[in-house]
Amino acid sequence: MFLNKQNFKNRVLQIFILIFVINILLYAKIVISAAQKGLLLWFNTVLPSLFPFFIGTQFMIDFGLVQWIGYLFEPIMKPLFKIPGVGAFALIMGMMSGYPMGATITANLVKKGDLTSIEGQRLLSVCNQSGPLFILGVVSVGMLKQPSIGFYLLIIQYLSAFSTGLIFRFYKNSDQAKKIITTKNNKTKTGFPSLGETLKKSVTYAMELLLQIGGFIILFSVIIELLKHGPISSIFNSFFTLIDKWIPLHKELKTAFLFSILEITNGIQIISTTSAPILQKLICINGCIAWSGFSVHAQTASILQGTSLKTSIYIISKLIQSVLAIIYTFLLFPLIRKNILNSTFSVPSTILQQENVGYPIFIHSTFQFVVLCIILVILGLLYYYLLSPRNS
Repeated sequence: MFLNKQNFKNRVLQIFILIFVINILLYAKIVISAAQKGLLLWFNTVLPSLFPFFIGTQFMIDFGLVQWIGYLFEPIMKPLFKIPGVGAFALIMGMMSGYPMGATITANLVKKGDLTSIEGQRLLSVCNQSGPLFILGVVSVGMLKQPSIGFYLLIIQYLSAFSTGLIFRFYKNSDQAKKIITTKNNKTKTGFPSLGETLKKSVTYAMELLLQIGGFIILFSVIIELLKHGPISSIFNSFFTLIDKWIPLHKELKTAFLFSILEITNGIQIISTTSAPILQKLICINGCIAWSGFSVHAQTASILQGTSLKTSIYIISKLIQSVLAIIYTFLLFPLIRKNILNSTFSVPSTILQQENVGYPIFIHSTFQFVVLCIILVILGLLYYYLLSPRNS
């Protein structure tokens, strides 16, 4: 009796789960060490950097400030990405704070009815990005030890993200639910919640989401260590030996690139330590940052649950962005070749020691969020008093 398609998928999944559990039992020491590293990464870096943003953005959404920002950015977002102005909030916060802030805000805007599912899908293709703190600090300084590369990496990520957003402007090209959102309409329609209620909801929501993210980080840390040191690593080595003739990449990069597809932090760390040519390193790093890794995809999928947004479409958009990032890396590399070759920078040990200290990261993240809010308020006031038709 033949298995149908669904039963076959279930059997394959069961086999993989069984292999995973057996490897956990056989390599318990490696698993515990990997889980500890993943937990420390979450506690020292992810938790303090994202917590202020999660709390602050929830307050801004509940108290209608996002609609006010949307009114300001409507003339920019609509022509470029075919998204209402409220999408600018998700775009700015997503690009400044990193994964998965853009997806979180987009999901909230769709749930509240500020965006349709089509508009949310378009926004998701551009707003869920790696933050400048990770690219400029962790990757360029901490891993590559060449800070001059940082802005080159950042520009390529933004270029590839905006290019992907322009492509997805034509996703289901229909003008459903055209709407111009104003703060006045939103306030009269919903009213303001109480401060205590919003604070409780924001803290609860932030901690639940951060615990989910922490779980995925620990899980993928374990998977990567098992792939490195477990028996399955020999299978991957055999696979790369077979395809060595067809893929023009440095031998060390192929294994590192595979790990980056799963989880970018560990993967990029491995890429940075290889003896591959710098252009090949940068191509892999930019492609991996744009792709973001299955670890981030899993986090995003959990955030999108309960909405009409499709994870499969989001993953396709990240694949497109990754290809564009690789192309831009190759095209723009001649502009920075001399700076890279002449760079003789060594990272002070104090910087590397402070990289995983949670409290300074929390302070920096909170300060960054406050500065962003102040900038948005100033832009809004300038628009209202100088450009608004009401005051003309």
